[in-house]
Amino acid sequence: MGTTNNDIAAFAEKYIDFFENVWPDNIRARYMIFDDMEFPRKCEAFGFEMDCGKSLTDVYGHEVFCSARSLLKIIHELDDIKVVGSAIFSQWRFYNHWSYGGPSDDMVQWFIMMFRHLKALASAPPKTSTVRQHIVFLTGAGVSVESGLSTFRGKGGMWTNKEWAYLASTEALYNDTQRCLDFYNMRRKQLAEVEPNEAHRLIAALEKEYDVTVITQNVDNLHERAGSTQVIHLHGELSKVCSMDNRTTCVKEYPLTTPIMTGDKADDGAQLRPYIVMFGEYVDSMDVATKYVKRADIFVVVGTSLKVYPAANFINYAHREVPKFVIDPGEMEQCERLGFTHFKTGATEGMKKLVEVLKEL
Repeated sequence: MGTTNNDIAAFAEKYIDFFENVWPDNIRARYMIFDDMEFPRKCEAFGFEMDCGKSLTDVYGHEVFCSARSLLKIIHELDDIKVVGSAIFSQWRFYNHWSYGGPSDDMVQWFIMMFRHLKALASAPPKTSTVRQHIVFLTGAGVSVESGLSTFRGKGGMWTNKEWAYLASTEALYNDTQRCLDFYNMRRKQLAEVEPNEAHRLIAALEKEYDVTVITQNVDNLHERAGSTQVIHLHGELSKVCSMDNRTTCVKEYPLTTPIMTGDKADDGAQLRPYIVMFGEYVDSMDVATKYVKRADIFVVVGTSLKVYPAANFINYAHREVPKFVIDPGEMEQCERLGFTHFKTGATEGMKKLVEVLKEL
């Protein structure tokens, strides 16, 4: 006999009662839950997975498992019964296998919050609305060409200029700082002078009917200015600055038309620098972006030569059975071998064709 949401709600209620009423006054009982084999049997029957913790930490960071206060910041975003139940199961496993002292008072509150959230999700009436499909885009410089910005590695692309490639490196940042800043000041000023094109707007417009995530190799903000609300920038953003001592700290918006100069200070007192992943630096957001690609219902590549690694590997992570498209005027044999439909054209024309094809899916 299969399990139901009512069974999950009753399971959650049992452990809410345990942590709220038994735990505080019964020291012996405190260890019962972590030696109780009924707990893992129930979790497995519900389809909860002990090793789901990594998927949550990839998206939200390790803090989601560290304290009730950290959990409170993101718990409203956890709307999947299996994800919440699996997170509880993962935490149970930690205390069952590794912790001899049991959870702290703060972590007891973590369990109570998660069990309450699990009960609420399991008790909620079924959703009557149609589930929206999730489209994940991987975009490159080709999507911004029609706005007047250069490609990177195509014919006449920025990185074919050896001087510019040098100025975009950590070597220039630390040894030739003002020239490096001047190079990015030029790019920032150029970005301020251009507008999103129709390809950007067509991608943003799909949010009316789909959940859309844009993973972009571009450092411009044209996707956001066109209306896209979920954009992951793999290589940073020209519209932001950060600390030269640590690229991940003191990040803030900075006017594109205001030059960054040597002597300008970040909030930590270090030299201000563009919030850009330069040559010689690590791409921080790859793990999160990879998760989105793996879970995509539809995957679309627009305007990238797929010559830049590690981002070029994304095409290998899309599920083999989901619809996959690539929009680029060049040869894209690596995509075609993986079952991608190739619109061999520019970004805007290709997006128009994609929109029509999506209507038939």
